[in-house]
Amino acid sequence: MSISVSSSFMNYARSLQGTPLKRYSALSSMVLRSKAGNSNIVTNSSAKTNKDENANIEGVRNNSGTVSSNTDKKVVTRSSEIFYNNYLLKNSNDKSYVIDGAEFSSEEVDAVRNVLQNAVSPLLGGKLYYDYKDYAQMGIAENSVAKYAAENLTEDQAAVVNKSLSGYISGLLDKEEEWINSECYIDDTEGVGDTGEMNTYYGVRQTTPQWIRDDLAATLAKFNTAAAKYKVYGRNSGSKAVSGNHSVEDRSGGLIYCASNKELARSVRSLFAETDITDEGRLADVFKEYKDMMNAAYLAVGFGRTTNDMLKDDTNSFTKQISNMKAVFSGINRNGIDSMF
Repeated sequence: MSISVSSSFMNYARSLQGTPLKRYSALSSMVLRSKAGNSNIVTNSSAKTNKDENANIEGVRNNSGTVSSNTDKKVVTRSSEIFYNNYLLKNSNDKSYVIDGAEFSSEEVDAVRNVLQNAVSPLLGGKLYYDYKDYAQMGIAENSVAKYAAENLTEDQAAVVNKSLSGYISGLLDKEEEWINSECYIDDTEGVGDTGEMNTYYGVRQTTPQWIRDDLAATLAKFNTAAAKYKVYGRNSGSKAVSGNHSVEDRSGGLIYCASNKELARSVRSLFAETDITDEGRLADVFKEYKDMMNAAYLAVGFGRTTNDMLKDDTNSFTKQISNMKAVFSGINRNGIDSMF
């Protein structure tokens, strides 16, 4: 049996003489792939490439809920906490987020973060408790955020953003309540002046820490022991040893400017939350209503002739808060997102 070999193949075979085995294997693989014209014959290197391509096409899901693809945009699942905490942000390669079921672009997330963080900034700063002025600022924050969301976001997005702000404020008030329950008490004494009418609006008192009570009790005990030893108090002097009730139940704590009249606090918050703060005339009326509501409270706490100055300081801070919100919205508008103002 004879085998006919073309001259071209013989020339190709001669060119391989002296070629290292490793190089020959590579060349063979190239020939096989070119001759096959499909993926039926695959070398190890081409299998790795196909595996990577399949991973890129199908996407890889990691523990953070991220799905990436070279054909689909990258989506990151997060809770609304992302609006307040920087560490939950991903890098600039992220294209969109799913937050509590609603999808946001990275630009929308950045804009909402700016709005929300500016809105809550007057309520931060390590505060342990909140005055009526703070409740007004809560209302302004809710008002501003709701209006921005309504005019710049979808209904689903707006619902997520408004709910996140409500939850954030509720969290602050929950922490306040925990602090009051552990460190304070409510003075509900009826009457006038410092023990009565003031308590209608400012009834929270901070309890003296137990270690101070213990130190004071020990000091008094030592004093009385020394006084008895050296007969400081004569038999008929009428003087008595120093004493005092320093138990946990002793209600002698200091005044805290915390809004204890929750009905009034809710009214103040609603007043500003439900006002069109873009209407200068309506805003002036709201400021007057606020002053009327708070005048009695400030007089009861003893501000006296300074009450008008205190109220003016309050409304000035509200004006500044609204102005800051306008600046944030204007900045967002310059970056291509519509503004509410």
